[in-house]
Amino acid sequence: MDDDRHHLVRPGGALPAALRRARRVGPRGRRGPPAPDGPCGGLSHGGGGRDHPVAHARCPGRGPVVAHVGGRGLRGRRPALHRAPLGPAPHADGGEPRHVGGAGTGAHQLAAHGGVDGARNRLRRDRVADDVSNIVSDILDTTVVGGFSRIGYEWRSRSRGFEPPEALDLRGRRIVVTGPTSGLGLATVRMLAPTGADLVLVGRDAARTTAAAVEIAGSATGRVDTVTADMSDLNAVASACAGMGPVDVIVHNAGALLDSRQLSRQGIEMTVAAHVVGPHLMTRLLLPTLARSGGRVVTVASGGMYAADLPRVAGDRTLEMNEVHWNGTRQYAIAKRAQVTLNEMWAAGEPAVHFAAMHPGWADTPGVKSSLPLFRVVTRPILRTARQGADTIAWLAGVEGIPAPSGSFWCDRETRPIHKSPSTRASDTPDRRDGLWQWVQSVTDPFVN
Repeated sequence: MDDDRHHLVRPGGALPAALRRARRVGPRGRRGPPAPDGPCGGLSHGGGGRDHPVAHARCPGRGPVVAHVGGRGLRGRRPALHRAPLGPAPHADGGEPRHVGGAGTGAHQLAAHGGVDGARNRLRRDRVADDVSNIVSDILDTTVVGGFSRIGYEWRSRSRGFEPPEALDLRGRRIVVTGPTSGLGLATVRMLAPTGADLVLVGRDAARTTAAAVEIAGSATGRVDTVTADMSDLNAVASACAGMGPVDVIVHNAGALLDSRQLSRQGIEMTVAAHVVGPHLMTRLLLPTLARSGGRVVTVASGGMYAADLPRVAGDRTLEMNEVHWNGTRQYAIAKRAQVTLNEMWAAGEPAVHFAAMHPGWADTPGVKSSLPLFRVVTRPILRTARQGADTIAWLAGVEGIPAPSGSFWCDRETRPIHKSPSTRASDTPDRRDGLWQWVQSVTDPFVN
């Protein structure tokens, strides 16, 4: 890339033998054929390969966001309970069936170990096991502590037989990850590095972003590029996107919980700018290339959004708390609520791209240490590791055929409701959604048209 904000870090050696073995698919461990392109096939952007040309053309923006994205991915012990065709996303708070991320053993394979009756018995036992696992998972989530802590992750990962994201085969895909220098972002790129994907690390600090790229270069089997851009600065976001080139996946991870009210270069409250407006602009600008590849957008939200109503955004009222009432934790929760709402709205309007939001539970990250020191002291024995928190991020970025509609909200590879209280549910009205969409569109319009 010829823009001085874009840098390439050469990948290291071959994939470790253990991960090569984990990728094997099919009888006797033979690798299966590449998945075809299309609604149930692989991600592609036309040219393929790992050396993508740099496109400096400005990407035109479009309106609101869904697609069935496939490709080679994880395979585990049991099939997902439901693989509904993707389409306009239902309200995630409704009575939808639970979707779980795992992998599959076909009935024909089971039949080989006991005939049709044996296959039926095995499938019946698997369904019972899934039902039990769902019940326990729901109980853990209801207690919050059980669901959000490492207890919930360890139960779900063991009962579902999670395979490591490093076992994904993502060769030929290009994944943009914002906020990759620490915490969940760094854990995400560490997991994606051995998959063969080409990674683009977008960070506001050039030195720290380069350091993260150098760290993962030893395990990377695809290209590693770095881009310097502050996601709260809309000019920087637009400039970065202009030189981004083909993209298959965006992971919106950048952000922070602040202890004082600050404004972005465009005069927007910093939390809202970095978590909501900047990512929205990046999605708009990269939407054409994402649509061509049948791509994905993964948004890293927070369980803290469960405590926040969807604000009324109209006239002078925005997502931003004023100086008198500003509270960092509250503003963060409002921004995360907006992220999850916009995820559903994008999904309802853009059928060529799959949108997913997730929350990582309670993970022990540098951000938690600096922003919530007392919380960390009290909960440290049960906090998740950054890797456990980021597992679903990496999985959503690459798993074959995400087993739920576009616009879904995830935790630990399971879809979760977006509301837990009558108050937040009552606040989530069509008028408020429309107001949020119109506001974020109007703020980003000058950088798109």
